[in-house]
Amino acid sequence: MFHRHQRRALDLDAIARIRQCQFDDWVVPAARSGLLTAHEIEALAQCWYACPRSLFDALLADSDELTWRRCQAIWNSIDPIVAVSAGMCQA
Repeated sequence: MFHRHQRRALDLDAIARIRQCQFDDWVVPAARSGLLTAHEIEALAQCWYACPRSLFDALLADSDELTWRRCQAIWNSIDPIVAVSAGMCQA
């Protein structure tokens, strides 16, 4: 999710994509990894669509407190009404 040389832009963009239920950045690599079956990938994607926050929280699980607070502020600053209408999911 975070690349040091693109940290600021990627943070906002990635969080906005999650909030808008645009999960290809995570579903495609998970599918290509070969670690999960097609059924497991589908279940994971359905879970994320039902609760986008679950992916957000999982990606930040091992982050330091400053990163978590900064990403939380970004998450909270994205208007959930706009995110839901743009992504057609529950934010």
